[in-house]
Amino acid sequence: MSISGLFLFVALSEMYDHFYRVFHLSAAAMGVEYSDTLLRSWGFIVVVVAPSGGIIYLLYGFMFKPVPFVMPDEGRGGDPSGNERERRTFFGLSTFIVSFVILTVSFLIVSPVVDERAQEAVKGYRVEPVRFADMVVLDLHATPVKRVSPIAEASQAPVPRGRLIYLGNDDRSYVLYNVDTKDVIRLSAERFILST
Repeated sequence: MSISGLFLFVALSEMYDHFYRVFHLSAAAMGVEYSDTLLRSWGFIVVVVAPSGGIIYLLYGFMFKPVPFVMPDEGRGGDPSGNERERRTFFGLSTFIVSFVILTVSFLIVSPVVDERAQEAVKGYRVEPVRFADMVVLDLHATPVKRVSPIAEASQAPVPRGRLIYLGNDDRSYVLYNVDTKDVIRLSAERFILST
């Protein structure tokens, strides 16, 4: 199951990176780490885990007719039929194969949506999270900025001009994308206030 979790994390990380790559950024550079990736994509996890679990359960039951979700030697004192090793091998391989196939298909379905959202953000449009059945599949955001104001009126910090898109925060800084100049701008959250 740890291999399935690794596949899941790699697929999600690649989808977030795919979105930020358009801005020459990465999910890691935006402060999106392992726990953030999983928490921000709980809908994707549900959509993938539910079918994977169901398919594995059906395959396992069809092949061996076991007690539901009870692995060999768990509360049954061994396997009198001698199929314990076969069942463990089948369970491991089927988990690996089904998880890989479902994650690959999910990635192929979601990737064009992520690409479309990234292109919308580059053009200056608002981007909302990708949803499926009202569940957040990918928590992507891009928000047009109405105004950037220095916190102190006497501050000499230059205020960026042009059409700006707020992408997120990175280590106490706002990460903005200038639609006009195609530049990524980092502004100190301690010196500026954004109005979106």
